[in-house]
Amino acid sequence: SSEISTDVGLGGSYTATWDFGDGSTSNEDNPSHTYESTGSYDVSLTVEDSYGCRTVVRENNMVAIGTITPSCNVPAEMCLNMPFSFRSDVDDDIHCLWDFGDGTPVQSGSVASHSYSQVGNYSISFTVDPDGPCRQTQVFDVEVVDVRASFYTDPADLFSCTFPFEVRFISNSVGENLSYTYNFGDNYLGFHDFMSHSYTQNGRFTPTLTVTSPGGCVSRFTGPEIVVNQPDAALHSTTDGG
Repeated sequence: SSEISTDVGLGGSYTATWDFGDGSTSNEDNPSHTYESTGSYDVSLTVEDSYGCRTVVRENNMVAIGTITPSCNVPAEMCLNMPFSFRSDVDDDIHCLWDFGDGTPVQSGSVASHSYSQVGNYSISFTVDPDGPCRQTQVFDVEVVDVRASFYTDPADLFSCTFPFEVRFISNSVGENLSYTYNFGDNYLGFHDFMSHSYTQNGRFTPTLTVTSPGGCVSRFTGPEIVVNQPDAALHSTTDGG
């Protein structure tokens, strides 16, 4: 606001001119003004009385207009029923709202944890300064996937009295474009959905399969124990001469 006075004894008439620094002006004593663009603005007030006396007051960078970019760590893919911690990249003192697009209550704060109970595609709305003049909303798309590792074997009977004992492992895992890692339990690995492996010594072996989605969802399945027990047999002969 401005406080303008002239010598009443000289008539007291004057003209006030505001320059808001963005090309706009006003001749009101106490104007209001809306800035349409971000930036810093110099504001000046010029007062001229009826005798031509002029006074100019200028405040450099008096008005600073900025924006808040709603930035946060939203992954492109999330795992079904797996909580994820969402974090805002804006200042901690700026109010934030999270709408996860699945009908659950809106969360507030710079950090929010959420999990999805159904697969599908969701739009997450992240809003900064929701009740203030710098309100901005960014919408992020996320795909929720179900990844479950599983396999069966051929043969189904995993006990052998002899070695080498060959077992075929066939993945029936849930998920698309998965990567596979079999651990056959004897220090050997395999990296395809279908694998054949030979056990070449006695022992008890526990195979596992780990699958990973392109977005990093991981599932591990432990299969039935494989037992190889080849008896240690030998022939002995004696010669009885007499």
